[in-house]
This record gives sequence, structure tokens and C-alpha cells, in this order.
Amino acid sequence: MKRIKWIDISKGITILLVVAGHTIGTALIRGPIFSFHMPLFFVLSAYTMRYSSSVDEFKKRNAPFILKTLGLAYGLFLLHRLIQFVVEFSSGITYLDYLKTTAWGVFWSSGTAVVAFGNEYIKIGMMWFLVVFVLARCIFDYIHLICKNINHICVWGGGVFFFIYTGEFWRIRGLTTAIWYFVGF
Repeated sequence: MKRIKWIDISKGITILLVVAGHTIGTALIRGPIFSFHMPLFFVLSAYTMRYSSSVDEFKKRNAPFILKTLGLAYGLFLLHRLIQFVVEFSSGITYLDYLKTTAWGVFWSSGTAVVAFGNEYIKIGMMWFLVVFVLARCIFDYIHLICKNINHICVWGGGVFFFIYTGEFWRIRGLTTAIWYFVGF
């Protein structure tokens, strides 16, 4: 696929906004940046994404992508959590409880702590982006593959939007980000 200059420039600007949003401490600047920079990045990613044309192509393209990207993200997160456990071992938490909180943190894939279903789950920090990017891209690619026309994709998008935003599931970042891919489609 030929590169689209304005898309590349726009993605570059969103990356600069990520850096600015995380380094500028004032809420007056940070709030507006955080309100749109990541959704815009995902919309632009969907606009230029090459979608799978068959289930075999989907598996061939996405399996290595998922293994490499999520392997890196989860590997770094688990290494961080192992070091953190060694440091915090005296806090009285059992290793099994520590593994449970780690597993739930990975499930929610959030850059901040998540409160859902009456419990608070740990953040995975900056790795949330890799996890969410991969999951949303694969979810939307698969939906695009099984839905043969735009009307089916619209029904799917509306259904997922309703399902996510009417309950606790809006916190599952991979699903909510798939909505932004729908917008970019």
C-alpha cells in the first residue's frame, strides 16, 4: 500500500501529543490532549490498515504479530511484576494472590488502576498501548472478515458500543478501541 503523507504526518503529531501529554503537568493542557490523541491515532491506523481477505490470511498475518507484540508487552510487564514482588515480599501478600492481581491487570490492560465489578485491578502501565493496539486491530480485522458488507459492520459496531458502554465492559480497552477502528474504517 502506498503511504499517505497526511496520515503519516497526523500519526506523527499524535505521537508528539502523547509525549507532550505525559510530560506537561498542567491539567489545562494535558486534559484536552488526552481527550483525543489516542482515539485519533487508532482512527488513523484503521484508515490505512490492510484487512485480511480470508481466514487463512487472517491467521497467517495476525498470529506472528500477536505473538511478537503481546509477548514483548507481557514479558516486560511480568518481569516488572516479578521484581516488584521481590521488593514488596514483606508486605504479607501471598504469591498466589500476587499472580491473581497480575493476571487481572493483564486482562484489563489499562495504563491506570481499574475499578470494575467492585474490585480494584492493577495497571500495566505503558504496555497498555501495545496490548490494546494488537487486540483492537485483530478484533476489527476479524469482524471485517466475517461481515461481508458495511451494514453488517455498522450493526456490529453499534452492538459492541451498546454492550460496552452499558456495563462494566467499557473498561476492556481492546474492545473499546475496536470502536475507533470502526470510525477509521
